[in-house]
Amino acid sequence: MRDGYSRRQLVKDLPQAVAIVEEEMRQWPENHPVSVYPSVQRMVVDQLGTLMSGTSPKEHVDDILTFIHALEMVYMARLYPRFMAHTPKVRRARRRVEALFERVLAAHEPALHEGESNLSDILMGMRRSAPDFITDKNLFVDSVGPFLAGSDTSSSATSFMLYSLLKHPDVLERVREEADRLFADGTPTAADINNMPVTMPVTHRAGQETLRLHPIVPVMVRTVANSFEFAGYWIPAGTSVWVAMAVSHHLPELYPDPERFDIDRFLPERREYGQLGAYAPFGFGPHSCLGQGAAQVQMALITATILHRVEIVLDPPDYRMKLDSIPVPTPNRSFKIRLTRWRQKGE
Repeated sequence: MRDGYSRRQLVKDLPQAVAIVEEEMRQWPENHPVSVYPSVQRMVVDQLGTLMSGTSPKEHVDDILTFIHALEMVYMARLYPRFMAHTPKVRRARRRVEALFERVLAAHEPALHEGESNLSDILMGMRRSAPDFITDKNLFVDSVGPFLAGSDTSSSATSFMLYSLLKHPDVLERVREEADRLFADGTPTAADINNMPVTMPVTHRAGQETLRLHPIVPVMVRTVANSFEFAGYWIPAGTSVWVAMAVSHHLPELYPDPERFDIDRFLPERREYGQLGAYAPFGFGPHSCLGQGAAQVQMALITATILHRVEIVLDPPDYRMKLDSIPVPTPNRSFKIRLTRWRQKGE
């Protein structure tokens, strides 16, 4: 599924991706606080669903978020009893998500397929050619995957990036200048986005530093296949091991003053992240995040669209980030911004 989750799926229709962000921004009342994380979640889910499945999930976004939250809290974090996954609200949300799945299936019948393949085309094709490999149950989970994939991860990373920039006005203005250049001729091009280290170097480094401080995958859980000894401890086969790759992001021997937001760590002459094991915001190896390219595009594109279109400030100005930690660290809803004026109204 790597190609289905690649950045190519997002950059193939940048006007649509930008329009989704702008439509959500138009719901922001001027000079009134807006909770950032839920708003960015709606942008991310709509972008991923529309561009990776070819079906807009807009009317189902709240159902998707209700459904995934229940699954995470009951089956992943195990903080809620099992009956909480079957409350009337969650059951209603699941039915609406299943209805969305049926729309996705219907839109990807071979006779209806047009244009470039997306993740849903890949999955449907595999289901038809290898029905024993992808069961009906797996097809449901994998088909709604684009709608669920970024609801915590990309949404968190993008929200953290906005917070970091608002806390560092000098960097924010440099990112805004790049955003204005990006939109100077209208909608950004795929070449602009695919070559961010050159076309948007400050934005790119700000994103990298955000992911150092707030990695998308702070830990991976694996089951030991063969017993081994590590640091004097015997680890038997079958043990569940939590690998906290992001610990290295906060080691002063790798990153001087590691809790400081410093985008110049990623300049070629400093290259602090280049040391072995120093930087792993998406995990390591073959199990690293499939959507890392798409997540980086979303972070840059959503941030650039917002900063190009509007002036925003923290509300209150001295706000310090509070976190929710389940299932991954995410910004608390108390993180709010205020839109002070529109710079560009867009379409």
